[in-house]
Amino acid sequence: MKVITANDFDREYRDIEGIIELDFHGHKYGYYFEDHPFGEERLVRWFTDLLTIALKLQKTDYLAYKIPENSCDWLEFKATNDELRVSLVESFEGGSILELFIAEPSKEFNNSAWSEVLVSKQQVIHEVLSKARKLKCFIEVLNPQILNSKTIKELTSLIDKLSSHVT
Repeated sequence: MKVITANDFDREYRDIEGIIELDFHGHKYGYYFEDHPFGEERLVRWFTDLLTIALKLQKTDYLAYKIPENSCDWLEFKATNDELRVSLVESFEGGSILELFIAEPSKEFNNSAWSEVLVSKQQVIHEVLSKARKLKCFIEVLNPQILNSKTIKELTSLIDKLSSHVT
């Protein structure tokens, strides 16, 4: 990764693998182990989606996000003023929802491991933005050429867009 070109990155990799854990006041999705920093999660994809969620939550009171590479798990966000109620929900196997993001609650959803965790909407948005910036800085240190790849340009564009909306 340290020596490839942006074109090679787009053609051969398109993402950087690692591990990710989302933590909503102790209610977690994913896994993070300090002593094992390598994983198979597609980090650029995750942060592209998390930035998209943060942008959408500035305009809507409801959003559900289908977790990548998992056919049944969703994160559900319900906004009330400056707060979010976040739930990990499941849709039944072979459900009819094909979209990555939906803007209305689905009858296919059932509560999963945790639900209705109350968090600050601005705190979530700032945390996503902060961690996405750290990922971009990591990529820049790893190989600045990769910043010119299509995938990373999309990530950078979303970081810039969210930055311009956050006060």
